[in-house]
Amino acid sequence: MQPNEMTVVPPVPAAERFTIGLALSRSGRIWLQNLPLFLGVALLAHVPEFLLSCLWIDQPPTRFSQRAEALPTSLLGYVVTGLVTYSVLEQLRGRRPSVRKSLWIGMENFGPLIGTAIVTSLLIAGFLILLVVPGIIMSIRWMLVSPIVVAENVDDPRARSSALTAGHRGELFGLQAAIYVGLVVVAMLVGLALPEEESVLSNAIGLLPPALFISFRSVLEGVTYFLLRSEKEGVDVEQLTAVFE
Repeated sequence: MQPNEMTVVPPVPAAERFTIGLALSRSGRIWLQNLPLFLGVALLAHVPEFLLSCLWIDQPPTRFSQRAEALPTSLLGYVVTGLVTYSVLEQLRGRRPSVRKSLWIGMENFGPLIGTAIVTSLLIAGFLILLVVPGIIMSIRWMLVSPIVVAENVDDPRARSSALTAGHRGELFGLQAAIYVGLVVVAMLVGLALPEEESVLSNAIGLLPPALFISFRSVLEGVTYFLLRSEKEGVDVEQLTAVFE
């Protein structure tokens, strides 16, 4: 495979309906066939966390240090989804987009993605602090903000995401819960293999499970975005990707 190419998957039918099985199977196929790209982008999002964790080696973790490490990754997770959205939609179209164009389209939207990430994260955090359940509900309502920022020109991506996820939020919650469980299992297995003493190497290896999680979640959100637009609005993948032409 050439460095600027990705493995292409067969194009999807013109009209789709969202189901958990369809979202998972299609996301898994795209993710596995293009894992180096998606995992590489996700690992870049963990660079600030890795650097901070190395600064605090041999120091007992505190609430401040844990939150300081997690914050950049949380925000950059939205950017990762934005970076891979174009390539995921082109894969659904049955085309082979170049890695360069995929990353370029994502980086063009870096500012809006970061802005959306900051506001959305603050709002979700506020709801979580007040009452946990509303925070979880809002995170599901707004789970598609990154694909919307990249693929649509709307003033309020959160309102748009709320409209698209309406009617499927229970399924989307189950979907998110399932991949979080997968993250915990993989993290536990990796943790058992790591030495007890913290080091730069152990910190680097420890980033692999969350990077895998973010990379798969990003693909899943792109696929879910397409399926919900296809079901609710009758938009096929050709129409959806016309914005990138």
